[in-house]
Amino acid sequence: MADRSSPDLRHGARAHLDLALASSEIGVWELDPHNDIAICDLRHDQIFGYPEGTENWTFERFITHVDPEDRDRVTELQREAVTNARSWKFTTRINRADGSAGWINANGMPLCDEFGTVVKLIGHIIDVTEIKRDEERLRLYTAELGHRVGNMLALISAMMRLSSRGATSVEQFAAASESRIASLSRINRLLVGPDAVAAAPAQLLTAELAPLGPLAERVTARGLETMRLPGKPAESLSLVFHELLDNAVRHGALSVPQGRVEIIGATSEDGDVTIDWHETGGPPPAPRDALRQGFGTMVLSSAFHPGGDVTWDLGPGGLHATITLRMQQTRITEPSRTGGTEAFETALGSASRGDAMASSEGPAAPEGARPQAPDIPTILLVEDEPLISMDMSEMIADHGCRTLGPAARVGDALALAEEPIDAALLDINLIDGNSSEVARRLHARGVPFAVISGRAAGASLTGPGTRYGDVPLLIKPVAAHEVHAILDQLLAKD
Repeated sequence: MADRSSPDLRHGARAHLDLALASSEIGVWELDPHNDIAICDLRHDQIFGYPEGTENWTFERFITHVDPEDRDRVTELQREAVTNARSWKFTTRINRADGSAGWINANGMPLCDEFGTVVKLIGHIIDVTEIKRDEERLRLYTAELGHRVGNMLALISAMMRLSSRGATSVEQFAAASESRIASLSRINRLLVGPDAVAAAPAQLLTAELAPLGPLAERVTARGLETMRLPGKPAESLSLVFHELLDNAVRHGALSVPQGRVEIIGATSEDGDVTIDWHETGGPPPAPRDALRQGFGTMVLSSAFHPGGDVTWDLGPGGLHATITLRMQQTRITEPSRTGGTEAFETALGSASRGDAMASSEGPAAPEGARPQAPDIPTILLVEDEPLISMDMSEMIADHGCRTLGPAARVGDALALAEEPIDAALLDINLIDGNSSEVARRLHARGVPFAVISGRAAGASLTGPGTRYGDVPLLIKPVAAHEVHAILDQLLAKD
């Protein structure tokens, strides 16, 4: 048996230890606390940004690499270790010699003489930068997932509330709700994923045609294959396709054997998208005075606000609709500091419209502004999801208030914030930024406001100690009674 005390074995064991330390991203150190002189290995130095190593380590030099926000905490831990002969353990951010940032886990323990006096501190550090980055990515993904789930639930909630207003029976409401939720599910599958940054209108149409079976053979499309739309416009277009097809099946060209639908897409030189929907061979349209507006009409009226619109009319063979997407307005850009829009009285008044689409979903939805007395409170609504805007506008009106907006962009919201208003409801995340600048303006004017968010936490505009004090926070999906209670609270402050 080999002699374990032999120099060769000791040298080999040391080499294996060095290899283990290097491969595990561990750097070792020891510190004489009385003269502040430290000895560190090469891996320790490399973690701090010295690839060839460095000399003259001291605790004072070490602390200069620690993030300024953590220096007092780390200094106190070192002092307690020396004074009270305690082990220490901490995680801190560091600033490397090359200017990059990192994270380390540090562990140390005191070595004492026979009198219990600390004569040396020994320990190690572990580079945990990648672990921390992964944790941050996971935190961001989790927050974004929560935000998207909250928005999706709010969208479904708004869709069901708006559908229920025109439903003529429980069965009709259930069938309509089921088909619309299925449509949202289809667009979600297309848009969610690591590479799903844009969708082709052709894909959206194919997904909506799939449940129609043989009827889909009577729908032809061209010019859609090369188009690409980002998430929000793609989601709106999917809903519009769904409502147009639903109307065609129930009332239009696809409700009779000889009917057909032709869809033609085109892109202008400046990138704007136009999609023409033309039905032929359909039944005679209903008398103009018998047409009623339902959820489908509301979707067409406001689905692309503020970056597009849908116009339509009823011809002898069915519906003719033109979808226009002004892509410069649908792209995410830096928040606008100038400009504005007209103050739309309700979400339904925000889009260009033709004659109403035939619908069996009940009484007509309100069009344009509800008649308002001069002393009725005015509520600024800042929300970039059209269906949620429509739903919120209905809630505001049901509470006896007038809606100013909705504004989906920072610049539009800032313009409307200068109007005479009694309170405001602000969605945090908008098409082109967030509502912080709008909140500052409202605060400066003394206008009370509440924040609407899909995130239960992290709403930086709200809570005690924030810039604006204890601002009320509504978490999506929002119930009508919650909106009414918040409005009472805001108007009481006013």
